[in-house]
Amino acid sequence: ELAAKLKPDDADVLTDWADALSEYANSQKGGEGAQELFNSSYEKYKTSHMLAPHNDLILCNWAHALTDNAMQKSGTDSDHLFQKSCKKYSQAVELSPDNTLTLCNWAMALVLYSTRKSGEEAKQLLNEAREKIMPNVKANNMWSFYCLARLSSVDNQEEECKEWLMKCK
Repeated sequence: ELAAKLKPDDADVLTDWADALSEYANSQKGGEGAQELFNSSYEKYKTSHMLAPHNDLILCNWAHALTDNAMQKSGTDSDHLFQKSCKKYSQAVELSPDNTLTLCNWAMALVLYSTRKSGEEAKQLLNEAREKIMPNVKANNMWSFYCLARLSSVDNQEEECKEWLMKCK
């Protein structure tokens, strides 16, 4: 907070503050005040993004916070937050299409969302997540291997999960 007062127009300071607020909100596990903390982080991300509109990391972190918030909700509240998260990830990818971190984080958000769904809807989300990761797998990216291991685990593909984990070495 002090850093933001000293440098109110510094997007990095505001993003760091937003990250801290969202992490603290997530640690509250839906407890009293968590939503207020998430909302405050969203305002910081919004201001930071206005100051640095071409910084994809701001959008990626904002999307991650929205995903964390969605996991503390249920029903349409959760669905709405996941949709907002995916929109932020999409905007980040528009700015930096080859950013492995953003693509993997987006994929992991879809994997988490799939755990809230069932049947064909869950499978579709897992397939969409896999599509986000695969370009980086072809580039031999270790982080992508780990993300595919997590996806395979959620998809109850134990052997595939082990294979991806072995590639992480």
